Amino acid sequence: MRKSPDRDRLVRWIPTCLLRYLGGIVNLTVTIVSLLFAFLWIYIAFITKERYTRAIIENLKSPDGRTCFDSIEMLQEIDREIAMKKFDELLLTDDEEVRNKVLRIMKSET
Repeated sequence: MRKSPDRDRLVRWIPTCLLRYLGGIVNLTVTIVSLLFAFLWIYIAFITKERYTRAIIENLKSPDGRTCFDSIEMLQEIDREIAMKKFDELLLTDDEEVRNKVLRIMKSET
């Protein structure tokens, strides 16, 4: 026995409408979630840079010479303006090693 044409159309129409409705919701949800992740990554990038810079500046005051030298080299890669201020401060220190290292770095920049 053959099914009625109206029933066939209805059977095909229901999934089509559901998929259109759900497809719109899925597209909207994916867009919103991707925007949230994008903003999260931007936020993490700024926070990480700030913490990294702060850690380098704290390491400048380290009593260990190697840590201080490493932080001097890393500081110039992050922010030249802050590096120049710190270089000026370090040039006034009594430690000859630190002064020589800072002078070498400043000469290599120019």
